[in-house]
Amino acid sequence: MYKLRSEHIRTHLHLCTLVIVLCLLILTTSWIVKSYQRYQKATHTVVELKALIAMSDLSESMLSERLPSNLLTHATPETQIFYQQQLQQHRLEVDQKIQHTVHILQASGFANIAQVLQDQMPAQLARARHDFDGYVQILPQQRTQQQLMQDIQSLFNAWEQMHVLLKKTLIESRSYGMESTHHYAIILLICDLQEQTSRMTSYIKAPVIFAESIAEEQRVNTLKQLYRAEYLWHLIGKIQDGSEDQSAFQKYYQAIGVQVLQTNKNLIQTLLQQSKRQQHYSYNAKDITTLAVHSSARVLDLQRHVLNTRLAEVEARQHDAQRDFILSCLVLLICLGTVVFSLLYARHQVFLPLIQARNTLLDLVDPQNKHDLNDSVTLLDAIERMKQTLQQRDALAFQLKNMANTDPLTGASNRVALDEYLKLKNQQNNAFSDTALIIVDIDNFKQVNDQYGHL
Repeated sequence: MYKLRSEHIRTHLHLCTLVIVLCLLILTTSWIVKSYQRYQKATHTVVELKALIAMSDLSESMLSERLPSNLLTHATPETQIFYQQQLQQHRLEVDQKIQHTVHILQASGFANIAQVLQDQMPAQLARARHDFDGYVQILPQQRTQQQLMQDIQSLFNAWEQMHVLLKKTLIESRSYGMESTHHYAIILLICDLQEQTSRMTSYIKAPVIFAESIAEEQRVNTLKQLYRAEYLWHLIGKIQDGSEDQSAFQKYYQAIGVQVLQTNKNLIQTLLQQSKRQQHYSYNAKDITTLAVHSSARVLDLQRHVLNTRLAEVEARQHDAQRDFILSCLVLLICLGTVVFSLLYARHQVFLPLIQARNTLLDLVDPQNKHDLNDSVTLLDAIERMKQTLQQRDALAFQLKNMANTDPLTGASNRVALDEYLKLKNQQNNAFSDTALIIVDIDNFKQVNDQYGHL
């Protein structure tokens, strides 16, 4: 490990950083992908639910066309123009809603249903409206029960087509799961309930208008519609039991039981008894149509509540999924930023200073050959070489000092050494208490120096 150069350590650090980045990507990618998938699924479900709500609103608008139509049917010459204007205005609103719903369906991925709605529904409504307008043009005393039943059936064909498209939208929805299946099952049953409630009084409306007895077939069909509606109502309550938001659901659910089923049941029983006893009917066509429109509105209120409740839940999950996705991306960015910052910090604050310190030591040790050694010498090697150089310099200094303090002829310390010794001795306590000085002089030694020279 000590043989690794700083450049090698830096390379290894880069590799370790790359491994860390890959690990972070592996760990966070799963989180990011899952949160993004949840967000996409929730977004798609929101779009589908908005399409279903648009279809439900369109269905309500189409069914509510019955009321101005009925008012126009029984209008007096003085009020006929007023009610006809109301009907035309309502028809215009329905046509605009059809186009608006088509755009929503196309944007939601229900292109086939949007195409059918755009191609078939206006034409079918136009035929039904044409039949109705033709019936209105007939003088009241010339109208027959058969003509009215044909007119009613023509309108119901258009409404039934709308129910079929709404059910098809639910079936083709890709928002699977237990919760979505539960809500969509309830919506499908509500669609069937709406169809049954809209038809409950349709079979006996014509005999009441023309003050004729209710035929057995009409009586049987009316009771069938009533019993089917009651069965669907009880089935919806059983499916909803145990789910959340019971208080709000029960409010709309009980309103259907009281204001729709019980009211229609009382009206049907009353009219059937009066027909059987050949009595005058206590309800007229306006009463029957108003009740039918009111019943459809109550059922649509429940349907809209279920859709809006589901939409609110999915939008909350969409928000949570979006928050998780953003959070996961931020965590990844923060981790990657931390890794990059640590790498840059280590490069500029650790490795580059170490390399500069190594080069400086090499410059001090061997200025001439430092460039040749930079690529093969580590910082520890440079420190070791500096240590050896310092030791060599200390040894050389010791040798020079020893040469300066020693007489080369005799090997004895000279006067310089004596002066240093005296200075060192003077710094000690009782410096010269045990010190003696011996002076030796050789007579006539000058002749030796003169004859043989100074050695």
